[in-house]
Amino acid sequence: MHFDLSRSHPQLGLWRATYTVDARVLRHLHVCQMLQFLGALLAVAGVALLFTPKPWIFFILLGLGTLVFLAGACAQPSGMPGDFFWAVKAARRTRWLVDVYADGFVLSDGAAEGPPHRWDDVTALRHPLFRASGWGRDEDRPCYTQKTARLIVELLGGEVLELSEVLGDVETLSETVQREVYPRLLERARRRLAAGQAEPFEPFAVSGDGIRSPEGFLAWPEIEALELKATTLTLKRRSGVPQGGGSADVTRLPNFPVLLALLETEQPDLARDLLDGVPLDSAARLWSRVSQLRAAAAAAGGGREAPDGALDQGPHGPRSPAADEVPDHSGRPNRSNADFFVPPPPEIGPLVSASSTLRSEDRPFTPEARALLLLVAAGLAGSVGLFIVYAAAVSNPFWLTFWLAVPPLIGALIAWGATLFQHTCTYVGIEGVARARCAGHRGRVVERTLFLFRDAAAVRSSLNHRYHKGQYQGSDYVYEWTDASGRSLFRVKGTYRSEKEPPPSVDLYHFGEAAEVAWSLRRLDAAQEELERDGCVRFALKGGGAIRVGPGFVDFGAGGEGYCSVGDLAETSVKDNVLRFRRKDAEEGWFRSRGIYKVALAEVANAKLFLFLLRTLMAFGSTRAGEELGRRPALLDQLAEVAHVPWGHDARASAFVCKSLEPAAAENALRHLRVGTR
Repeated sequence: MHFDLSRSHPQLGLWRATYTVDARVLRHLHVCQMLQFLGALLAVAGVALLFTPKPWIFFILLGLGTLVFLAGACAQPSGMPGDFFWAVKAARRTRWLVDVYADGFVLSDGAAEGPPHRWDDVTALRHPLFRASGWGRDEDRPCYTQKTARLIVELLGGEVLELSEVLGDVETLSETVQREVYPRLLERARRRLAAGQAEPFEPFAVSGDGIRSPEGFLAWPEIEALELKATTLTLKRRSGVPQGGGSADVTRLPNFPVLLALLETEQPDLARDLLDGVPLDSAARLWSRVSQLRAAAAAAGGGREAPDGALDQGPHGPRSPAADEVPDHSGRPNRSNADFFVPPPPEIGPLVSASSTLRSEDRPFTPEARALLLLVAAGLAGSVGLFIVYAAAVSNPFWLTFWLAVPPLIGALIAWGATLFQHTCTYVGIEGVARARCAGHRGRVVERTLFLFRDAAAVRSSLNHRYHKGQYQGSDYVYEWTDASGRSLFRVKGTYRSEKEPPPSVDLYHFGEAAEVAWSLRRLDAAQEELERDGCVRFALKGGGAIRVGPGFVDFGAGGEGYCSVGDLAETSVKDNVLRFRRKDAEEGWFRSRGIYKVALAEVANAKLFLFLLRTLMAFGSTRAGEELGRRPALLDQLAEVAHVPWGHDARASAFVCKSLEPAAAENALRHLRVGTR
């Protein structure tokens, strides 16, 4: 954290940063004000025409003026969350200025400096854009935070402030406020619980014994789950409990991260249930963890045996990740009843993440119980067939046989699949991955797969959203590692149904994503060696050929015509996981185009590393180019969003940048990595 020793506040200490209104917002509001003035002018002109021979024109001008005025009052800059009359509300804040100090902040309206607000004076924070961006937590932080464009701040005395997208770099400001406020509120809540008092989270209140809602009090053993679906938080009571429960809108709930932190201490499984509904920035969590584990392994001399790979022993074997709380593949804590029926192989090194679909209380059906269920299901389905035969007076021998035989068979097959005992256990380490599967009972392991990163040359990943007539049908994903000859060595493949958000935490999608994160950091060392040897890093394409990335340039091949320095780029964009590069001298026509290159990320080997080198090695290959892109950071922001991982968390990535670029260019590149997307 930067402190300016030359500036200070008598009550709030040393100055950290100042946030002013975004220049883009000011330009947009100027256009909106012109539209509002034009709309009002049209309405006035319409009123004047009431006294002419053609008064009906009044209605035309009034309607047109109303539409123009509403357009100017409601329009917001592209990419910013907005609401009704956004421009009118934003116009009241065009002179806002926020000074952040060590012990608090000052919000001024431009006319005079506002009153000082200490961090301890903040009583609550609310997140109206709860699902608009991911949540994350650093290893040394007790509470999750959200890099959000809008944050409601409540102060002592009832004053309410809204930090919104009107301010430039408001995401960084809101994250700073959360990092300072939430630990203080959490400590205050813990003291209240220790004193036997309840901590309010409207409409709930948490105490040492349970949770109180408007519908009654539930002790911890009486609570089945805390579920978060969309923006609705629901407290579910166990069956047989006469009262309790309730729900709340999480966008209005005060201090949600404090509630989550308290539950992690008091009731870890309830906290885990709640985390399932939170849009976590899981890649950032795992990226940071991989970085730390690789640094620790390097400091220990590269040894692979580490306590991070150990598992607690349960009554049926390994049960849950041990003392260092190895997360699952989505970055969430593993449940206390997770049953890891096969231990991780030591060859994969310290564990990055681990997951199991088996729970310690799960038991296979006995043969007798399973046979009974099959008979019941077949009988119920058969009764449906009999009803159809009777109701339709079926006499044709074929259809009579069909309705008497097929429904019972389908019912039996459904019951057979529903009563199968099959579970999967997966591990990701810094040197490889492992997957095991049991069937019939937990001791019958039918698959043991070990894949070490050192055996592969590349990974390709793809995520395809399927649509039919505009309707979302599902999402297919593939993560595939191949050797130098292109032979497939390991694959993670599956389908899920979630258009806007990632799949549930147990889906194998997260296993593939975590493995790709661990692989990409490992490949960084090989990229450094290749850059020093050849002056560029080569990324093979699936259909043949390759793309080369070097300091200040990218080479698409194409018989020598594909070389393009960053200064020659006129346009670069990212859409639907396809990168489009356009040179300044490009020619685009119906039958022939020159200087335009499109790259599908699914076709590029080691795509995450490729995006990282575009953001650093290519973009900041020279001081001049780095400064030019720094003034137009849209491309860099898009590349960061597509990569899904914050390379700024990794000390090895920073060392790569410093070693590969000139000092001034490296400084610009590292500044962008630390800030990330705006």
